[in-house]
Amino acid sequence: MLACILTLSLAFTFTSCSNGSSGGSDDDSGQVTNTTTSKAIYTVTFDANGGAGSIASVTEVGGAEIFLPANTFTKEGYIFAGWATSADGSVSYSDKAKITLTENITLYAKWGITAADAISAIKSFKSSEEHTVTIAGTITADNLTAITEAINNSRAKISLDLGGATGIDSIGDRAFKDCDYLISMNIPSSVTSIGEYAFSGCSNLTSVSIPNSVTFIGNSAFNCCTRLTSIIIPDSVTSIGNSVFSQCEGLTSVTILGRITSIGTSTFYYCESLSSVNIPNGVTTIGEEAFYYCTSLTSMTIPSSVISIGKGAFNYCTSLTSVNIPDNVTSIGNNAFRNCSGLTSVTIPKSVTSINLAAFFNCSNLKTVNYKGSKEDWEKIRINKDDNEPLLNATMVYNYTGE
Repeated sequence: MLACILTLSLAFTFTSCSNGSSGGSDDDSGQVTNTTTSKAIYTVTFDANGGAGSIASVTEVGGAEIFLPANTFTKEGYIFAGWATSADGSVSYSDKAKITLTENITLYAKWGITAADAISAIKSFKSSEEHTVTIAGTITADNLTAITEAINNSRAKISLDLGGATGIDSIGDRAFKDCDYLISMNIPSSVTSIGEYAFSGCSNLTSVSIPNSVTFIGNSAFNCCTRLTSIIIPDSVTSIGNSVFSQCEGLTSVTILGRITSIGTSTFYYCESLSSVNIPNGVTTIGEEAFYYCTSLTSMTIPSSVISIGKGAFNYCTSLTSVNIPDNVTSIGNNAFRNCSGLTSVTIPKSVTSINLAAFFNCSNLKTVNYKGSKEDWEKIRINKDDNEPLLNATMVYNYTGE
């Protein structure tokens, strides 16, 4: 019975507006539009999702920002945690949250329990069972410690939804470190920082939802989360530490929406399944071994804001076939593209003043270097060859474009 109770959730669905006296008209697709604004009209519908009561739907023109009405649904023995976009989904919106209407949507009430009740419930679960635990109301750092201990002791696989919880502004250092049976996590919208090693070693963690309130992610926060497959870093994030996703061997895609200025040392070290990552414009440095041994990375767009590529940044990215280094880069670090055996061509801008030791060493298929300057400009670049290893293959073809 507890498992059923803990998995209850709430979602929003938008339903089509009727024409009637609203002044709207149907287009060929059946979408209602407002003839005055020539914009589509969308509706938010609310579902009690096992609770009682009613809430009137909300209708507005597409693109409008609205505040959701205060929840008046009730459910005996439960606390309203927020709104989900499917009946069994995690909390996506808090009570009275502001949203932008882009479609018809139904929001489902998500029901939770107190932290104390959640800890007791987790302790009662048996090994190998799977449960979703939704916590609402106030939660503390001590509660997080007790939850981690309870999960580790019960060995039940837990999806933890804290999206509707309040009271904490950070996931502290090592909060869930080595919590092997945590399989998913919805972080509260009150949280602004994720501490060092917060989820490090959570070997069965497959998904994490980071809210748009987080501004900082600490060193090695998700290190060795080997089953984590994708991550979205929201646009609120301004700083991420070193080795944040290092050795996340199952990570296939990363979306960085944040306003970060650097990809730190070993950020994606040994993420051997990573095939897609966007680096946002505004990043100025790609740190040492940032993408070391990302052997599935087939392409990389380096934004024009980058001025420095660190030592070993792309070492052993064996699936990379071409690299276009942007015009603002001034230095390319030691072994930056070493052992990129799939690399066939590279474009180097005239802005580069130094290329350190063996930047492209052992790139066995690299045949063409396109340099955006003259041969004389190329010869002025400071190239460190202290260990007598060649910078590039002897058979290389150089194209001096003189741009």
